[in-house]
Amino acid sequence: MVLQYNKSMKHYPKMFTILLLCIAVPRNAIAYIDAGNGSYILQFILAALLGSLFAVKTYWGKIRKIFSAFFSKKNPKNKD
Repeated sequence: MVLQYNKSMKHYPKMFTILLLCIAVPRNAIAYIDAGNGSYILQFILAALLGSLFAVKTYWGKIRKIFSAFFSKKNPKNKD
């Protein structure tokens, strides 16, 4: 069975987005940020930074090969 697109269906993505935003974004947030949240956020940032540095260190050979091939100054035309 093939679904056919008709003119009344063109508003579905817009309506879905609006409905999703209404559900996902609360109007009133009765909450507080305690002192532990700041250290948790700092810990998350440090873990992301160190994890990305470890990934770069692990794959440094492949990264260097890609960039060296991209920025090489080889002339494709032979001038003999």
